[in-house]
Amino acid sequence: MEKNRLLITVCAAALATGLGVGTASAQDGSNWQGFYGGVHTGFGEADLDISYIASASSSAANAVSNLDGALVGLHVGYNWDLDGSLVVGLEGDVDWLIFDWDENNFAASTDGFRGEASYLASLRGRLGQEVGSDALIYVTGGVAFTDVDTVLHYGSSGNQEPVDGWDYGGVVGAGVEHKIAPNLAVRAEGLYYFFGEEDWVCHTSCTDGRTVGDIDLNAYTFRIGITWQFGG
Repeated sequence: MEKNRLLITVCAAALATGLGVGTASAQDGSNWQGFYGGVHTGFGEADLDISYIASASSSAANAVSNLDGALVGLHVGYNWDLDGSLVVGLEGDVDWLIFDWDENNFAASTDGFRGEASYLASLRGRLGQEVGSDALIYVTGGVAFTDVDTVLHYGSSGNQEPVDGWDYGGVVGAGVEHKIAPNLAVRAEGLYYFFGEEDWVCHTSCTDGRTVGDIDLNAYTFRIGITWQFGG
């Protein structure tokens, strides 16, 4: 419930920013108004936390992986100019993660896991302020999506079992863009993704009481990119 309330708040802010501008009149000739698309790259860090119960008589054990690596992605969106200096927009993006994922054992146990997330995606509202004639600083927030794949290994025989699932959460951040040509801008931005704990899976048979209680992923990314504005 707490996760859903936070997500509703973030989404409401994003929608108010990105979609609630229909009643505002756009200024003709704004150098930020219109559709845009681009590519970006960067790096990120993530914490993958799994809560695990080895048997029906065991208490939960936790293991955390601190992960980092490179990313590449695409972004598309639309900007509205409200008064010649205030810019609002709606943006969607996806990052493919090239992270170094560690294998960890659970506390006081020979059981462990290896996990990875293949992508981060989001739909975000943006609120920006023009600085001078060529720069835009902005804050952003919205809903985020990811996919987490893990492999559990347990017991003296080294049995393994995949645990997969997608999750939704929220994302907030800030950035700056600078026009290097009328239709071309460079950008830098930082984003924080938060995905609440989810009860995803138990083992295939669950006859020995082994379960995965929660899988929790949070991530930070820093990205630089280039954006082409259509008809700017």
